[in-house]
Amino acid sequence: KRLGSTIVSRRGETSTQEALANKTVVGLYFTASPFPTTCGRYDVKTIPTLIFVDANGDVVEREGRRSIENNTTLHKIWDHVSLSRLKAAMP
Repeated sequence: KRLGSTIVSRRGETSTQEALANKTVVGLYFTASPFPTTCGRYDVKTIPTLIFVDANGDVVEREGRRSIENNTTLHKIWDHVSLSRLKAAMP
C-alpha cells in the first residue's frame, strides 16, 4: 500500500506484492518508491538517509547510517534495530 502496486528493481518493473513476498528485510532506494510522499512522511532532510521502519511503516530507527557505522556486523545491526523496536513499543 505504501509503495504502490508496482516497484522498479534492477530486474525491471514487477508487482510490489511479488517483489516483497517472503522477505523479512527489504532495502528501498527512494527512486523505487513515491519520492515526495516517502520523503515527507519520514522527514528526510539529506540523501543518503537510512531509516529503519517496521511492517506498518512506523520508524524503528531514525539514525540508520550511524547504526551501521557503530554496529559492523549484520547480527549487531539486527540486534540494535530489534532493541530500538522494543523500546519504541514500550509505553
